[in-house]
Amino acid sequence: MLPLAWLNGGGVRYNGQPTRPIIMAANGMITSGHALASQAGIRVLQNGGNAIDAAVTAGAVLGIVQPDMSGAGGDAFMLLHEAATGRMWSMNASGRAPTEMTLEVLAADRQGQSQAGAAGYEPGRGPNAVSVPGAVRAWADALERFGTISLGDALAPAIAYAEQGFPVSVRLARSIKSNVDILRRCDAAAAVFLHDDAPYEPGEVLRQADLGRTLRSIAADGPGAFYSGDIGGRLVAAHRAAGGLLRETDLEGQDSIFGDAISTTYRGFTVHDQPPVSLGAVLLEELNIVEGFDLGALPLLSADRAHLLLEAKKLAFGDMEAYLTDPASTPVPVSGLLSPGYAAARRARIDPAVASDGYGAGNPRAYGSHTSYLAVVDAHGNAVSWIQSIFERFGSGWMAPGTGVLLNDRMNGFSIDPGHVNRVEGGKRTANTLNAPMVTKDGLPYLVFGTPGGYGQVQSNLQMLTAHIDHDIDVMSMIETPRWLSHQGRHVVAESRFPAETLETLGRLGHEVVAKGAWSSGMGDGQAIRINQASGVLEGGADPRREGYVIGW
Repeated sequence: MLPLAWLNGGGVRYNGQPTRPIIMAANGMITSGHALASQAGIRVLQNGGNAIDAAVTAGAVLGIVQPDMSGAGGDAFMLLHEAATGRMWSMNASGRAPTEMTLEVLAADRQGQSQAGAAGYEPGRGPNAVSVPGAVRAWADALERFGTISLGDALAPAIAYAEQGFPVSVRLARSIKSNVDILRRCDAAAAVFLHDDAPYEPGEVLRQADLGRTLRSIAADGPGAFYSGDIGGRLVAAHRAAGGLLRETDLEGQDSIFGDAISTTYRGFTVHDQPPVSLGAVLLEELNIVEGFDLGALPLLSADRAHLLLEAKKLAFGDMEAYLTDPASTPVPVSGLLSPGYAAARRARIDPAVASDGYGAGNPRAYGSHTSYLAVVDAHGNAVSWIQSIFERFGSGWMAPGTGVLLNDRMNGFSIDPGHVNRVEGGKRTANTLNAPMVTKDGLPYLVFGTPGGYGQVQSNLQMLTAHIDHDIDVMSMIETPRWLSHQGRHVVAESRFPAETLETLGRLGHEVVAKGAWSSGMGDGQAIRINQASGVLEGGADPRREGYVIGW
């Protein structure tokens, strides 16, 4: 029998303070970074589809309506709690470096000395920033393994929005305007996202006819149309002409890796995330470190609490820098990194009264991974945490003419230091910021949540989850709680909604704090669905910092 506390909202205090309502429903729910994507996903659930069907459908729409953040030219990661088996599946659909890529080529590209065909791109953008796209393979593979609808049915809403157009949101208009110089460097990209060489304004209709045709081909002929058919041929030919190194064999070799999630426990809950190359292990290590502190005894917005979380982040990032890479290239000591004994050793390095400049890596072997996020729970108990990205805003800024596919710049995840564990090598997957966590209680899904935000993902996810569990606040309050973002050394950006005393005290502890806006989009776009295990009711929240939207039925 469940404890009495669980019968009152499942053990969570509803404080009535959020600016946006908690959405509640009993039959199914989706929350994503855009209302049109959530709408497409909920229709799938209402028509009898499962959580994977809805996730792929919504993910494809996100690639149309948030083209600066994700799409067919990017990567995807997923966690799936499969109700029928109770198994927590992980999917890694990140792409590899082109086989012919070398450290020398990437180093020259970063220094702005690209080959002649790619001249004019800023360092880290353009054709040589592109890794093999994995999203299309992810959509197809996830449906084939776990879905109930066809790839064509899943892509239909995205095709409609590409061909018929959709209203440009305020956020997207700002993104186009701030990245207009990047888009102007590629004629094909400029032709899509600019009209009369000017950025789209909010409320204008953006149509992507070439991308619509590309998606139609994929819907009709499957992922092979993208990875080995006419579209793939166009991508490779244009990439080669622009000085890039993608080849037909690189596209044909793209695969999605399915396996078990990695996990740790936190205050009686089990937190699951993706294994390397994802930063999932970083979030779990952060949680292991802070579990040794009584965070619930500290005020939620206090400097003492923020300081402990900041230092735990630095410790986990020190290990990330030393160990995280493609495990097919170099084994990653995940079991050691997630060992309670190792967490205790790392925790002991934190001085509660002094901010550090950062921490070097520990020895886990002694103790035995700009983006679109969505979460879905269906009526059968299946739960999906899904994240996809082209990395930076508008990715590489490069598009093969006639395809409409804006390609990623995930090669920026590699190091060009020949001695670094994550150094670039042909055919290797880079350490990847994408992670999409999920929390279970007694073996059942309890919280499906995540956020975009590059290296800020595992920082925002840490803050949201500890706020929820340690301070018993609801899903919407945990998302809206002021957040900070830690950069190199002691530099911290914090939302101005923190009490002035908190920011001043962090400064006295040695943190170099810069107050940002009250609601900063740089802090991510948190999405969450909590499953009230006592009643079965789904409780959803979406971040006011961007344009996320929850729909249930």
